[in-house]
Amino acid sequence: MTVPRGIVVPVLVTRDVRVGANGASQGEHKVKFAVDQDVIVDGYVIAKAGDLAEGHYDTASNQTKRQFETETSQELELELDDIVNFCGDTIYVQFERTFVGGTRSGFLSFGVHEHDAVFSKGVVLEASTDRVQRNVCA
Repeated sequence: MTVPRGIVVPVLVTRDVRVGANGASQGEHKVKFAVDQDVIVDGYVIAKAGDLAEGHYDTASNQTKRQFETETSQELELELDDIVNFCGDTIYVQFERTFVGGTRSGFLSFGVHEHDAVFSKGVVLEASTDRVQRNVCA
């Protein structure tokens, strides 16, 4: 069947994707998720709950030094790339979101304060198909 562009696919975060406030290894990291519920197009199921969703995340650090404090921000950019459905067909999706965590330390911040950038387990993300795809099994 043909899958139109813009079909929403709910994707479940199956494990925490967390970047510590003090930084983590830089670069791209692959990550796997699961389709949260069946996706139906024109009465046909194109992806079932539990189907594999693949993506990646990138991390970046920025440091700002001021006279009495230092602030380090840690960015976590998550992208969903595709879904492999129950037939083994690939459905290409788009989803991108950035969270920022960080550390603030110094005289004016009264010590060290940290918070992680995180996509928590159990969160459902809404990806959408990013192109028309023909010949997807249903």
